Amino acid sequence: TGPAADRLTAVATPVAGHADMHIMVMEGSVMQMRPVEAVDVPQGERIQFKPNGLHIMLTDLKRPLTRGERFPVTLDFEKAGKVDVEVLVLPIGASGYP
Repeated sequence: TGPAADRLTAVATPVAGHADMHIMVMEGSVMQMRPVEAVDVPQGERIQFKPNGLHIMLTDLKRPLTRGERFPVTLDFEKAGKVDVEVLVLPIGASGYP
């Protein structure tokens, strides 16, 4: 909601050792997952993380996550700085956020 375009450069959460941005892309007939260094956010627009698209991958979980649980994620923007959000754990196979 900032007055200018921004760039999301990093994500972090206390529930995992690493949180990285990735995107799923079709290469021929094979779905590939690729790391994303940063995500441009145009002024007045929003980006959406979702299954089978742009998403945050958590690795080295510090404990199992359970359906319905909520946990914090910090988004780090070039201009806006750190923004804390809350994430809801959905069941495996969910097609999007409720």
